[in-house]
Amino acid sequence: MSLTVEETMCIVAIIQAIVAKLYKLSLNNMSFNIYRLALIKENKFPCRALWYRRQYD
Repeated sequence: MSLTVEETMCIVAIIQAIVAKLYKLSLNNMSFNIYRLALIKENKFPCRALWYRRQYD
């Protein structure tokens, strides 16, 4: 299965964007943090509560 030129350029653009983002983060001494699913779920409730409160006020 061969890729067309457009598909190849799309893949290259995505990889270039990821590398540029990682490079920019490394310049600022930042990185992607990998969080546990439990921590993410824990923080969803306050956000939802605030959203619903704003919606019905």
